[in-house]
Formats: sequence, C-alpha cells, structure tokens
Amino acid sequence: MTRRAVDLCEPEFLAMELHHVYQTFKTNGYPPRLVHAVMQQTLANPHRQRTSTSSGPRILFPYYKGVSEKLQKLGRTLNFSVCYKRGPNLRSLLRGDKVNVPLNEHPGVVYEVKCSCSVAYIGETGFSLSRRFSQHISHLRRYIRAKQELGDAGHSTTTSRGKPSSVPVPLPWNARWQHQRSLNTPQDGPARYRDASCARSHTWPADV
Repeated sequence: MTRRAVDLCEPEFLAMELHHVYQTFKTNGYPPRLVHAVMQQTLANPHRQRTSTSSGPRILFPYYKGVSEKLQKLGRTLNFSVCYKRGPNLRSLLRGDKVNVPLNEHPGVVYEVKCSCSVAYIGETGFSLSRRFSQHISHLRRYIRAKQELGDAGHSTTTSRGKPSSVPVPLPWNARWQHQRSLNTPQDGPARYRDASCARSHTWPADV
C-alpha cells in the first residue's frame, strides 16, 4: 500500500495518504511498530528492484508439481528460464466456440483506395471493409448517374451546376403588367375597348 501511494499520489497529498494507510492497518489489528517499520523501509526504497533475467533460451510447458520446481532450479544453473502455460483440456480440443470471421468482415478498419491518377484516399470506418466498399460503389454509381443526367441536359447553350430549381422564374414587370391587363380585359361583347373611348361594351360597369 505504501509503494502504491508513492506511485499514484502527488507530493502534496502523499503524507495524508500515508497517514490513512497507517491508520487503516492499525484499525485492523496490526502492531503499530511493525506497520511503521515496514512503511519506513518501503519509503527508503520505494521502487522494486527487478530480478536479473537470464539471457539464455526460454522453455514453455505446462506446470507439473514436483517436476517444474526442479526444472526451474536447474535453469538457474544452466542459464535458461522456465515459463508455465496451461495445457489444452478436452473441452478446448473437442469444441471450437470462437467463430472465425473473415478479415473483410471485421469492424473498425483503416483502408486505402488508390485511383488511376496516382492519388490515394485513406479512410477509417467503424463498419466492416465490405460494407464500406459497398457504400463507395453506391456513391460512385450515384455520381455517374448524375453526370449522365447533366450531360443529357447540357445540349442547351446555357447550363448551370447543381439540381435545377423547382421555383418558377419570376416574370419581368412589363410582362406581369401585360399578363394582368389581358386578364382584366373582357373577352365577350360586341364592342372592344378602344383607346379613343369612342365605344364601350355593355359588360363594363357604369362607373368606369
């Protein structure tokens, strides 16, 4: 606990943490002198000294009581290290619970797309590589289709970029005035409106 406090605490909080460790051990029934002596010894050498590892080969095999201890003792003499690994049991030999997923189906990949013009695109996605490739193909088809539609509509002399506007183009002022005048002008009656006001149709009101 003392070594953990030294590794994790800031210098200004170390004394308070060491006092808390001392009080915790004292409350749990440990002798105060023993706790104090161990803490002082740890503070004098807070970092653990790493044991020298052998530069020789390393042997890996399952642990067998009685045999493994003798091999480890022999390794100190002949300069080789011994590591233990749990051997496979019958269940792991007969069953394979892990599903082998193809590499292109693993989620979270970094991919690179090379173009014919020596330009490379590097991207990252949380989806699988096959799904991201399908998205790229879908976007490419959409781009080609939009390009063909713009090419078919580009026979006119003036073209504009983007989607055509659905809002009708407003008419100029004189065109709107002529259009409104044609709507207000009566189309029935034997006589038409004349600029000289020589005749007036009976369809017009009397106050006009």
